[in-house]
Amino acid sequence: MNFLLKNLELHLPEHCLLNGEKSYDQGNVLNLYESEKHLWVSYVLEHEVEIQISPSKVLAYSCECEDYKDKDVCEHIGATLLALRKHLSINKEKKQKRKISKTPPKRLTINAVFEHVDNEDLVSFMRQYAKANRTFGLALKARFAAKVPMENSYEKYAQLIDSTINSYRKKDDKINFTGSIQIIGIAKQLLGLAKDEIALENLSEGFVILKCLIKKITPVLQKLENNQEKISLFIDASFKTIKQLLSFEPAPYLQNQIRLFCLEEMTKPIYYLNEFSFYFIDLLKLISIEQKELKELLKVIDYQLDSQEISENFRAKLIFEKMKLLDKLGSKNQIHLLINKHLQNPELILAVIENSINTKDYTQAKDIAIKGLSQKYKELYKVKIEILLLQIYLTLNEKEKIAPLSKELFIETFDFKYLNIYKSYSTKQWNESIKELLTKLHNLPYSIKKRDTIAKFLTEEKLHDELFEYMTRLGSLDLLRNFDKFLLPEKKKEVFELYHQLLSQYLNHHFGRIPSEKIKNTILHLFEIGANDLASMLVKQIKSDFKERPSLMDKLNLF
Repeated sequence: MNFLLKNLELHLPEHCLLNGEKSYDQGNVLNLYESEKHLWVSYVLEHEVEIQISPSKVLAYSCECEDYKDKDVCEHIGATLLALRKHLSINKEKKQKRKISKTPPKRLTINAVFEHVDNEDLVSFMRQYAKANRTFGLALKARFAAKVPMENSYEKYAQLIDSTINSYRKKDDKINFTGSIQIIGIAKQLLGLAKDEIALENLSEGFVILKCLIKKITPVLQKLENNQEKISLFIDASFKTIKQLLSFEPAPYLQNQIRLFCLEEMTKPIYYLNEFSFYFIDLLKLISIEQKELKELLKVIDYQLDSQEISENFRAKLIFEKMKLLDKLGSKNQIHLLINKHLQNPELILAVIENSINTKDYTQAKDIAIKGLSQKYKELYKVKIEILLLQIYLTLNEKEKIAPLSKELFIETFDFKYLNIYKSYSTKQWNESIKELLTKLHNLPYSIKKRDTIAKFLTEEKLHDELFEYMTRLGSLDLLRNFDKFLLPEKKKEVFELYHQLLSQYLNHHFGRIPSEKIKNTILHLFEIGANDLASMLVKQIKSDFKERPSLMDKLNLF
């Protein structure tokens, strides 16, 4: 809940208000006090009532009585809210009287001016200042627009936004940084006003403001020199607020107004070229129930799909939305035709597979994944589809298909979780599988990731001879540092000799402070993994071999 305390009559059931008012008039609300900030407690006919406010809004309430347990509201809450509103009103009046009776202020502050200046004088000044200062004038109109009665509410807010935009439009039709700041200010105030109207259940007025924000601000985006992203956030927030409005279950007339607004605006290039169409689609899906309404939405989506200017990613998303609508309409054949027609679009195929998995239609998901893999997609998309297909095989427990696909994914991704799946489902002798995997890995183009994957694979399989041979062949100091701890228990001497060889080769070709730092870090690494004697032997050997290198000696003298 979230409603203004002053408007509580609009939010409580009639019986709670009538019985609560009677109970309040009879003096049954006892010991009303603020137990902590904004949390009020009272006792009504021996029932404890708690009210949480914000301070002007009611955020939550509770009562010990049986009625509250059954209906989440009761007359005791009604009585306490009436008492609290009266209590706060009296306190406010007292504060105002105290302000008036205060001694003259010692400093000239804004509050001091408001307390001592006559209202008529203040209004007169504001009228003149608003004429002279357009920024203040616009802010004033935005703040109090809802209070001004006009025959056409939409026109009122449209004039406000138009006057803001036109005030800062340059000759080339662009809007500079200052203009964008003013637009943000107006948008922020109107969005807040719309939310207030919706909170008060003035849903039609709230929708008019939000519709105006969307229609007037979206076309401005391409004319802004700055702050496009910030202003886009207000468009996003406006659509989300309409979604919240729909949760109030507005009257059919207003729902129809929202539906017509969405259908009309969706067809305008300014929205679908900025890829805002899904805002409208989300709203329409909430209020389109009849087949006729769903078919209208399909037509609008098809209209956008006919455009040659939209991106392929956006097109895929639109087609996917179309498929979901066709599914609602029970048009399975059309869905299959659409999938076959767009098999060359990997983004779409991925979306359809994922949706089929989420809806547990694994047969369709598998069929589309296999069709997708028959296409000549880029490697990235191929791997993504294979991952989804493996997920399907695991779910369906298709053991004979799990092993080859998980093996392929391990080779493609170097991800050991696929190796573990392959181990679990492979029917081959594991020694044969190891040889086959190593052959495939060795045949791949060289990369650091491939190098480390082979070393990790040999480590996990405890093939230490092969791991040492691989390290020796590659001659990589980094690889040796990453995997030396697995070899030291069995090959301490060999590891020392390989370190000595690689460090010597490195120092023969690199001079100065940076190589010396690298040697120091390598020695530190050996101490850290507990190979102290090996580290000491290396320090002694390198000092002997490269004693003419001062910076290196300085580093080694630390040990």
